[in-house]
Amino acid sequence: MRSFYHEGQIEVDGETLHLVCNFRAIDVIEAVTGEKMSNILPQLVDPPMSLAGKVLWGLLREKHEGVTLDEAAGVAFGPEGAAIGVVMGDVLRRAFNIGGEEAKDQNPPMRRGRSKTS
Repeated sequence: MRSFYHEGQIEVDGETLHLVCNFRAIDVIEAVTGEKMSNILPQLVDPPMSLAGKVLWGLLREKHEGVTLDEAAGVAFGPEGAAIGVVMGDVLRRAFNIGGEEAKDQNPPMRRGRSKTS
């Protein structure tokens, strides 16, 4: 059985941050926001700043347990905020298979065998 685990990385101020979406991250994000992930995900298109900081904090918990919510928010609102948002989006898209149907249709399987005659 494979565990639910999706990770992305970004370097900020010479330190590599590992953003991980797993059950623990979802639990932390839902607890700190008081909302379900199914309600949070659509808000991340243009998130309130507080929500972006909380989601980043949840995604950092697996590999950076000592990071505080204020530190995560400081990173999210800092000069690397847009780049971090891209990594957050990528991790969450893969974790929740957002846009998965597009990827499926990009490379249709090749047909094999003889074609039917009319």
